[in-house]
Amino acid sequence: LNEVTALAGFVDTLPGQIVTFAYVANDAEGIPTELVALQTPLGETLLTYPEGPPLDELAPLPVG
Repeated sequence: LNEVTALAGFVDTLPGQIVTFAYVANDAEGIPTELVALQTPLGETLLTYPEGPPLDELAPLPVG
């Protein structure tokens, strides 16, 4: 796959829950470094689940 970055897995949260996640970003013009850089903060944020942003803020964005 060209012009795609992805990260998926399981996170053992600090409160003792297991969260599964998938992060996929693609762009026909090339992946901006900002999207790749979001992968580490995403993992760190998931550690504190259920604290953190509401799930609707983590939903996929519309294409277009």
